[in-house]
Amino acid sequence: MDYVNFDGVGASDIADVQAWSTALKQTGRPIWLELSNDLPIADASTWHSKADGWRTTGDIECYSCWAPPYYASSHDT
Repeated sequence: MDYVNFDGVGASDIADVQAWSTALKQTGRPIWLELSNDLPIADASTWHSKADGWRTTGDIECYSCWAPPYYASSHDT
């Protein structure tokens, strides 16, 4: 299965999400379409009809968290 993450999606992007959803389905390949942004629960039926999953909260980030040495070194170069 392939995976596509459509980031920065909002209510103003419904037509774009629909176009992507339709295009991906027409490929005939199994492709999981994920929407990424702080999407309102009130629009869940809209997102459900167009994507396989969506995020309803903001990014999960930790800028002051400890990272194991192998992680830090691979991203600090």
